Amino acid sequence: MPKRTAERVPTDPAAAPAHTSADARYEQLVRTTPQTIFALDAEGRFTELNPAGEALVGRPAAELLGRRFDAVFDPADLAVAEEAFARLMTGAEDIVEVEVHITRPTGERRLVHVRGGAVRQDGRPVGTHGVARDITEMREAERGLQIANARLAQILATSPTILYTLRVQPNGRPVPLWVSDNIAIILGYEPAEALRPDWWSDRLHPDDAGVARDAERITESGAVSREYRFRDGHGTWRWIHDEQRLVTATEIVGSWTDVTERRAAEAALAAAELHYRRLVENSPYGIYVLDRDGRFIEINQAGLEILGRTADQVIGRSFADVILPEDMPKAAESLRRRLAGETDISNVELRVVRPSGESRMLHIRAVAITDEAGSVTGTHGVARDITEDVRNQQQLRRAERLATVGTLIGGVAHELNNPLQAINNFAALLLEDAHTEQEREDLETIRREAARAAKIVADLRLLARDTQDVLGQRTSVDLNDIVRHVLRTRGYALAVRNIVVRADLAGDLPPVSADRGDIEQVLINLIVNAEQAMDAVADSRRLIIRTRATGTGVALHVVDTGPGIPRAHLDQIFDPFFTTKPRNEGTGLGLSLVHKIITEHGGEIYAESELGNGAAFHIHLPVAADIAVDAGAVADARLRTAVTPLRILIVEDEAAIRSAVSRFLKRRGHAVDVAVEGGEALRLLESGREYDAILSDLRMPGLGGDQLLARLREAGTGLDRRVIFLTGEAASGEAARVLAEVGAPVIYKPIELRALAQRIEERVAELGTR
Repeated sequence: MPKRTAERVPTDPAAAPAHTSADARYEQLVRTTPQTIFALDAEGRFTELNPAGEALVGRPAAELLGRRFDAVFDPADLAVAEEAFARLMTGAEDIVEVEVHITRPTGERRLVHVRGGAVRQDGRPVGTHGVARDITEMREAERGLQIANARLAQILATSPTILYTLRVQPNGRPVPLWVSDNIAIILGYEPAEALRPDWWSDRLHPDDAGVARDAERITESGAVSREYRFRDGHGTWRWIHDEQRLVTATEIVGSWTDVTERRAAEAALAAAELHYRRLVENSPYGIYVLDRDGRFIEINQAGLEILGRTADQVIGRSFADVILPEDMPKAAESLRRRLAGETDISNVELRVVRPSGESRMLHIRAVAITDEAGSVTGTHGVARDITEDVRNQQQLRRAERLATVGTLIGGVAHELNNPLQAINNFAALLLEDAHTEQEREDLETIRREAARAAKIVADLRLLARDTQDVLGQRTSVDLNDIVRHVLRTRGYALAVRNIVVRADLAGDLPPVSADRGDIEQVLINLIVNAEQAMDAVADSRRLIIRTRATGTGVALHVVDTGPGIPRAHLDQIFDPFFTTKPRNEGTGLGLSLVHKIITEHGGEIYAESELGNGAAFHIHLPVAADIAVDAGAVADARLRTAVTPLRILIVEDEAAIRSAVSRFLKRRGHAVDVAVEGGEALRLLESGREYDAILSDLRMPGLGGDQLLARLREAGTGLDRRVIFLTGEAASGEAARVLAEVGAPVIYKPIELRALAQRIEERVAELGTR
């Protein structure tokens, strides 16, 4: 169906050229505007659809002209569209606005805002003329564009026009002759009233009274165009666009057009542009514009701060001047795709480099800028500095990885504890008997290797623990003294490797709150790592151990002249099982154990290194609070005390452990009963037997150790204070929670039989025998 356009007939033939010009301008605007403009007849059939409308609905106008609007609206929103159209056609409203979805032939749904007005002929609605725009994308991001579209929609709307004629008097003053009837609708005045000589001048805004003199000078120029405020019949000030033309020596033809909405839109747009500029300048994100060659045209203050540069150092320069060289291929490809029209919007993460050499990671969202012909002329982008976010994410991933590994190794440690305890115990029992020299040597080998395995399990357990219940004894220790002791023990190994050691120890070092054995283990691990690293260096092997007092504690620095650590490995060296050593030469537990110990002491540790320039490990520990005197001397005194025969109940489901511990305690002179779970232990107690100590496992088939303790507390006999837990579940989060709740002494597997017996005897010595 061909495109149909309503015929426009001027009221006065002299006004025809003005109408023809107005129609031509209208047609030009409709054809070139990026807004969708459409017209419907009284049946809702398309009579007009501009190119922007074709792009919006994804169909050519020829396919839609003559078809109802339900051909493009989504069925779910059709009722809304039908209801709005009915309001226009019944005259209930002159203008309606709705938001509805349209469906393209591809099935894609787009949300559009439709503003439609009734087209009237002889006072009755004969169709609809409207503007539609796509509002699918986020409104906030397109706020400035939406304001501009609203302004354009108002400018393109058919403004009511009043036609009039004037006669120029001999004194040069024009007087009204005729005015069109629509003045009553537009301005609220009857035509006869508007023909009074002073009607027009009496209704001018006082600030616009000067335009009256312009009207008297029309005979000089032949035409006058002006805008002024005019009070309508309801007392409202309206903005009027007044066009006058001298058609004869004494006759003037003119038109009044209400441009109040246009003036309001212009004011709103000016305010919006000012607001937009303020938003850009005060935005925490970098906002910039590049030309087609990638040179900066505009950039806000936040963008300059991100780049660490001034506007003079950025404007006119290429974006390549600020991108980290390693990221240039990615940045260039992103820009190329936008300039080639392959993508309208791109999201990319790039690093920029500041003049100081510092790099920052940015998330950049960029869009192509196009001209009226659709050619890409540049790029507009928003950059957000995500450097800290990336670091936080890396730390979070590392923490999650450590938590997962902790759970894994905790389970491994638990599974190994019981067999190691049994192997160690039976080796110790056999060594107390008479054997040949070869048999004794074999037993010592078994015991020594079991102890070695137990040490690995203890390290795993230390890595996996997450409560203070399993921490060693904290005392006030001299860090310098620990350094001197460790250097003495490693002196020979360092000397044979030709490593020169310098101990730079501060004389004013305050004591720290620490487990001496743990800190010795930390220092030994760091020194051994340094020794092994410097094996790869032919000469200049130097190790520096430095201590310094800080404002809140002490610092320990271990510096070597080895080959250094690759930058990519610095974030991984404290991860369990991560090692750069050859296969079978390292477990990857040393530095992770060091990190765990320092963290649990309330301190921090980090490494600095560059390939070829050695490595430095920095440790910070808090100063000691008021800590009791080291209980080691007291414990040593107890160990030297004569053993008093005790009555001990062992509750253990592992037969090997139960047998070995029972036999050893009996050889030590104690009376021992055994039970395989808590229920059997309760039956022994109910039979009237009394015990000085109850050594119980935590988890057992039947009644567990924690449940046994709860039953004893309910009984109120005081036996609950005699319970000592022997467990291999220190790394389990659930076990740690239970142990914290029960509040009983805990011994962790594996443990030497002699040390186990001494711990039991010490506990009974504290409580007294029954």
